[in-house]
Amino acid sequence: MGISFLSLAQVPLTEACEALNKGYEGYVVPIAFDPAALARRIQAEHIDMVASRLLRVDGRTAGILLIARRGRTSRIAALGIA
Repeated sequence: MGISFLSLAQVPLTEACEALNKGYEGYVVPIAFDPAALARRIQAEHIDMVASRLLRVDGRTAGILLIARRGRTSRIAALGIA
């Protein structure tokens, strides 16, 4: 099994949206991301695209982690695993 982590700065927003949508599929509160909405969230929440990660297993997207930074404080802004 091949596992890799990519910086979100390396992937298109469409792929990040697909990963988020897969990770939140069946969630209690319906969540759907599109590139424009994700771009707004990245700006509003200070998402660090270099630190945030996309998980691939055997070449297929399997998860995503969004890291938000404000000053010296960091937090997980979103985490989705398919």
